[in-house]
Amino acid sequence: MSVFNEAVRRRGQAEEDMFFAKLDLELIAELHKKHDHEQLSSNRSSMNQDPNDIIYPDIK
Repeated sequence: MSVFNEAVRRRGQAEEDMFFAKLDLELIAELHKKHDHEQLSSNRSSMNQDPNDIIYPDIK
């Protein structure tokens, strides 16, 4: 394979790698956002709960 063809192939591979790396970062950011939202929702629901239910869940 000629030097030029190898350079073009490597450049194409690098562009593809950069595209998927950017996509991965965006997906990871969305997962973090979703996780943070779920944590916030969970914290809000536990704040509305009776504290005695949290400490003594089996005693009624």
